Amino acid sequence: MDAVPDAPGLPYTSFDHSKAHFYRYDEQVSLCLERQSSSSSAGKDKSKLTLQQKFVRCSARAEVRHLRRVLCHRLSVEKSQVQMFFNNESLPDHMTMKQLWLSHWFGKAQPLVLHYTIKDKRTR
Repeated sequence: MDAVPDAPGLPYTSFDHSKAHFYRYDEQVSLCLERQSSSSSAGKDKSKLTLQQKFVRCSARAEVRHLRRVLCHRLSVEKSQVQMFFNNESLPDHMTMKQLWLSHWFGKAQPLVLHYTIKDKRTR
């Protein structure tokens, strides 16, 4: 039996379609953003480039590029200096947290651990 559509043409459901585009109604993913240790930056001031609050809760629709933007803002660095990693593999900007969770972290305890590096401005 077909569902009877409501006034705008959508079938009757308990889901409120007027709020569907808001990220706050998405399923949430817990993340831990840790700075990847590097021997070349051992002598430098690392406290400036390390997050004070490394635990983040975000939408499953959030992409790696969104996390990079947050890191850049919190650490006061340029976007080109931040690189995101999972298991020492660089993550593409377009990958969502849900894709990452399902492909690499499914069945493991929360939070999903991601690493980031900050490139020195002078090195290219």
